[in-house]
Amino acid sequence: MAGDWHLPDPQLPGPYFEPIGRDDGGRQPPGDDRGEPTAGPVLGPALRTAALDWWRAVRTLRFWTFTLGAAVAMGVVVGTVSWLSRSADESAESMPVSVSAYLLALLLFPAASAFVAMHWGMACWRGSRGQERPAGLVAPIVASIMRCLVFAVLILAVLLAQAALARQPGAPAGVSAMVAVVEAVLFSVMGAAVASLVRTRARAGVAGWFVALFLVAGGIGTCVLLLPAVRAEEPVTVAINVQQAPDGTFLAYECSRVQAGTTEVYRTERIMWLAASSPSVVFVMLVAEQDTAVEPFGWLSSRLQEAADGTQVPCVNGEPLGGEAAHVPLGASGLVIQGGVGGLLVAGAQVASWRRRLRQENPAGPDAAADGQPLRPGRFDGLRRRGPK
Repeated sequence: MAGDWHLPDPQLPGPYFEPIGRDDGGRQPPGDDRGEPTAGPVLGPALRTAALDWWRAVRTLRFWTFTLGAAVAMGVVVGTVSWLSRSADESAESMPVSVSAYLLALLLFPAASAFVAMHWGMACWRGSRGQERPAGLVAPIVASIMRCLVFAVLILAVLLAQAALARQPGAPAGVSAMVAVVEAVLFSVMGAAVASLVRTRARAGVAGWFVALFLVAGGIGTCVLLLPAVRAEEPVTVAINVQQAPDGTFLAYECSRVQAGTTEVYRTERIMWLAASSPSVVFVMLVAEQDTAVEPFGWLSSRLQEAADGTQVPCVNGEPLGGEAAHVPLGASGLVIQGGVGGLLVAGAQVASWRRRLRQENPAGPDAAADGQPLRPGRFDGLRRRGPK
């Protein structure tokens, strides 16, 4: 019949094409699963797997040991810094210890959440027995986020209690928790991607913690170290019609033609993108937009924005500043940088996983056939042609 599939007669002239995915009888050979899997929903199974992983994790001593240990470590850092700042400024009129501890805890909460998310992202990808998860990155990322939410709820409860004791508004605690959840999502993606990209557990841990430390604190430290490199002597002119904010930052000014000589200028707008990746900087820039934000965060936010715009000295090279001038969105820039790093790590993990899968399917090498004869790649892998001997 015309619709029957059959092998061509080898005695007849003409090209012969080897059947792909079929045996001699025209049927799929048993156990052959080399074809592409059928596309299907992956979010539902990933959510179920992550929920089961979370339920198993919260009933283990290891989970609570790490979660409470991270909370205690954050409290120790807050208490130590508050006590040191208090003892170093005893002669001056300073804020109460409870207020300074509350403000410092608000600042460190997103950074601590980033470290916790990096740890759980790598741990969830490895699994409970150190085995690789074959289902991809979705399930371990969701599982890591769900574990980080426990830490976020715990710290938020402590912050609200601190706000009540210090008689401070609790709205900044909500902003800090919101930023902490966003950081938990981004750093969970990075942690799972690093663990998938680097096969060795020790090397993956080193790479993951290096990424976390650099984004949280390394960018700020690098920005400080690069300050001498952006120092310059620039000509300035006399500023007129100057408008300043109550905190002293310049809102707008015009520049005359009268030369005022040269002055030392730090072009911080060239390096502030390094500091923008810190979760603490993201929190400061977001909380300053709230009406209930406390004064230190508003002052710090304006100084950071001034450094990002490079407007510490007016009329450098006679350039005016208008009230409608566009400002660098420092908080949004930090989230974009973190998201970009996470996207690059995920892309690298996918490429590495694809290459490992190819090596497993063809252990003799991509350019060798099963019988050891060389292959010349054609347009598709299934239509490879034997090369000249």
